[in-house]
Amino acid sequence: EEVDGLAPFGDFKVITSVAYRTNDPIGKVKQALNVLTANIDETMPELFEDDGGPVSFVTFGTIASQLKMREALTKALAASSDEDWSSGTIPFQSTREECVATGAALLAAVSHGRLTTVVTEQRRDGKQRAKGKPGVAVQNSSCSAVGVRYNYFGDERADKWSDVRTIFDFDRRVPAGPYAIDFSAAECAAISANDGKDMEEDALVDASKQLSGAKHIPVREEAALGLRVQIVQRLERGGPWIKVGDVMKPLTMTKESEDDEDDTKKEIDAEPFACESSVL
Repeated sequence: EEVDGLAPFGDFKVITSVAYRTNDPIGKVKQALNVLTANIDETMPELFEDDGGPVSFVTFGTIASQLKMREALTKALAASSDEDWSSGTIPFQSTREECVATGAALLAAVSHGRLTTVVTEQRRDGKQRAKGKPGVAVQNSSCSAVGVRYNYFGDERADKWSDVRTIFDFDRRVPAGPYAIDFSAAECAAISANDGKDMEEDALVDASKQLSGAKHIPVREEAALGLRVQIVQRLERGGPWIKVGDVMKPLTMTKESEDDEDDTKKEIDAEPFACESSVL
C-alpha cells in the first residue's frame, strides 16, 4: 500500500490535552503527567489491558531541552502511583529541532488545500468511487475551559456576578463553528427578581411568561439594560477563571450614527435602548 511521505498518518484523534503557561516547564512535568495519565485511564481504561499501553513518548524542542524533558519524564513515571504507568517500559522518541515549524507548515498546506489524498468510498448503489480528502485531519480537544458569568443588575450592583457557567470544558472536542447563547429580556427580569440566582428551567419559563405582555415592558426594559455578560477562561484544571475581553451588554443597543454632508460620522443619539431578545 502506498504511503504518503508527507503525511503517513492522516487522521489524528486527540484523547486529552494538558497544557500550562509557565517559565519552568521541567518543574511542571510531574504534575502534567499525573493529570494526563488520570485522564487517559478514565477515557481509555483498556489502553494497557487490550492495547499494550502507549506506543511512545515523543518530545520536541531543542536537543538540550528534550534531554531534560526525557529525564524529568523518566523520574515522574518511576514515582507514579499508577502501577501500569510506573512499571511499563515506554520508549522515547526525540524529534528534530524544526519539528514544530514543519508541522505548522504541513497544517497550513492542508488548510489551503495544497495537501490532499484520495480515498475510496462505497456509494449507496454499491459502486466504488474515489474521493479527495485533506491529507491530515485532526480531531483536537480543548486544553482550556471557557465559561460565562452574568450580572443582572447593571452598574447599581456591579459586583453581583453569578457563578461561572462552563460552556467548553477541558478535553471537549473543539467545535467547528461558534457557540450561540440566547438572551431574553423576560428571562433576565425573572432571574433579576430572584436576586440573580439560577432557576429551574420550568420555573424560569413560567416566570418569563408572567412577565410578558405590554404591562411588564418597563420591567423587561430595566432587566435588559442591566444585563452584563463576561467571558472567562480557565487555563489550568482547578485554576482561576481569567477575564477574556470586555464586559458585554447583549440586550442593550444604541442608535447607529449617520453620515452628514461631509461624509463624516456623527452620533444622532447615544442613549441606549433595550432589546427583547438577542443571540450572542
